[in-house]
Amino acid sequence: MIYIVTGNMRSGTSMMMHAVGQSMPLVYDDIGEWQGEGYKPQPHDFYDCIDTKNVPGFPDIYAGQAVKIFIFELLKMPVGDTPRSVVYMERPIQESLESFYKAFNYPRDGVPPAMREDHEYNMQALRELGYSVLHVKFRDVIEDPYTQFKRLAYHGWPIDIGKAALTVDPNWYRVRLCG
Repeated sequence: MIYIVTGNMRSGTSMMMHAVGQSMPLVYDDIGEWQGEGYKPQPHDFYDCIDTKNVPGFPDIYAGQAVKIFIFELLKMPVGDTPRSVVYMERPIQESLESFYKAFNYPRDGVPPAMREDHEYNMQALRELGYSVLHVKFRDVIEDPYTQFKRLAYHGWPIDIGKAALTVDPNWYRVRLCG
């Protein structure tokens, strides 16, 4: 099984990777310390995906590990032969965009590439490609992490529910625009 965390940028994918990484191996590029000024997006790594286009045997070579791949990349990738379990992180697009603008000093009149709110479309497209998909809302993880990680474990993710839940800090949910 290959375990994939996906979603739009700033949707909680790094938070999820940090949590599942407490009890399972992760595949990611270490981009190092945050180099921006002022607003720090999060206290830990971004867990950004390696350049999958240049990895022979991707995704099958990562069986048993978790990898983060943004949805706009995942939908274009080869599927491979190894079963895949996906956690699709959802956050309201307005919150993801505002967090993106703050984190990366992006002009507010521009939309980051490939950010879209059509979550149902994305999840259906993944299912049609043969992925097993678990839909997880960012806000639900913040409000009740134990229940959300229990869902992951039930879905077959080999995680320690308690350790994963302890990594979630509601104080890092600073851009709340919806509901």
